[in-house]
Amino acid sequence: MPAAGCGAGGFRNGNRLPSCATSRTRCCAAPPPSTIAPRPAARRGNSCRYSPATDARAAAEPPAPRAGAHPPAPQQRRIPNQPAIFSCKTDRKPTRYGGSGSGCRSGRGVPRLPAAPAPGGGEPDAVPPYRARCLKTADALIGAPLCRALGLLPSVAVREPAALAVRPENLRRLLVIRPGGMGDMVLLLPLLRRLQRGLPQVRIELICERRNLDVLRLAGLAEAALPYDARPAACLRRLRRGAYDAAIDTEQFHHFSAVLALLSRAPIRIGFKINPVRNPLYTHLINYAPDGPEAAQFMRLLAPLGLDTAPPEPAGSLADLRLEPDPALAERLRAFAGGEPFAAVHPGAGSPYKQWPAERFAELAAALRRELGLKTVWVGGAADRRTCARAAELASALAAPCLPLPSARLDDAAFVIRQARLFIGADSGLAHLATALDARAVVLFGPSDDAKWGLRDTRRAVARQDLPCAPCFIFGYHKPCRTAACMRRISVADVLAQCRRVL
Repeated sequence: MPAAGCGAGGFRNGNRLPSCATSRTRCCAAPPPSTIAPRPAARRGNSCRYSPATDARAAAEPPAPRAGAHPPAPQQRRIPNQPAIFSCKTDRKPTRYGGSGSGCRSGRGVPRLPAAPAPGGGEPDAVPPYRARCLKTADALIGAPLCRALGLLPSVAVREPAALAVRPENLRRLLVIRPGGMGDMVLLLPLLRRLQRGLPQVRIELICERRNLDVLRLAGLAEAALPYDARPAACLRRLRRGAYDAAIDTEQFHHFSAVLALLSRAPIRIGFKINPVRNPLYTHLINYAPDGPEAAQFMRLLAPLGLDTAPPEPAGSLADLRLEPDPALAERLRAFAGGEPFAAVHPGAGSPYKQWPAERFAELAAALRRELGLKTVWVGGAADRRTCARAAELASALAAPCLPLPSARLDDAAFVIRQARLFIGADSGLAHLATALDARAVVLFGPSDDAKWGLRDTRRAVARQDLPCAPCFIFGYHKPCRTAACMRRISVADVLAQCRRVL
């Protein structure tokens, strides 16, 4: 039976998570919030059946339909157990992007956002990664039935009370599982540090995605990391031969990470109590607050090990980092700055929903120079080269001094951010890196929740527009949207006002 007070937490709009009252596993969780706000009323003209696994709100008003619009897009098949799925009825006419004008349609799919053409022609930059969509689809189609089947195994379903007790002094090998993006890995670093301090005798190994190895190298933890997407066979072999004493799954919702925890054969398996399909694969379930700061949620996973679960410091986890940038890049930066202050601006985004228009970035670069005396250095990764080039081209047309410095090395981006007077960018991995470096930062939030992923203090600020449909991002999924109004309504003046506040 679950511990008292382990009911599921609520989303901002009052939708409850699946209850664990019928779970056969042990819960180690703080009580959820005692009050839940009422769900907002549906907009006039729409009748939506809301999925309890989402945190989206009523859709924003779309642009008026135009003559000669395309016919409505056909309804797509819904994938079981996938969040962020809406089923709506509307009396609005179709828009030029297909589907209904309510901005909400049934089924899964990629949003049809208008993207600016890339420099020199070619495909637009803001295209969701094909691999990520495939993994999410496979997780919904294969992961959920696999978790159900594995949960019926006698060795998984039947647990003796003595097997649930954790004796930290007896732990020797610990597995941490962290799928997800760069921002999640940056927010996980305080948990890894606390494990190292609290369990010095334990060897910690980490299963993650290849794109996060650079973050672990910066933190000095890359030796214990194994990217499951680059070497799946080696990952499975290590799981079977690891002889782990405990496994901590830091994934919030998806299924494959729970399967990996079970394959590790660790007698203690700790995970979030948020997806009832995968809950039986854990021995210890931890309550998860969807509207709470993410780094604080990760710390709750340490409760079964008897470690401190207090929220970590919100910034500065990499403040004492020693960086070794590329000498040529450092020389270009020094020559461009010439001793003057500059802002490190990231014009890219990991999702088209979070993309601020390149024209706005160019106008911002001109305003930074005109009103704050700051030059602009465009930063980003290898995937941001075209975006940085586009922003630099537009800014040069406005006579704004700027330098594009995207680099495939995370050390280079961290070096530029540390040298800058200010960092500006959308909610992304680089924004979390800037916070970890304790840099002054202004972060643009649209579909994601700034209360969960952002930070407001004397050195950090958030630029956002409050809309009834935002935030709509939960567990890596977005509500299908055709306007991205939450990002496009953020003006240059809004961002500039926040820059003045933190400087």
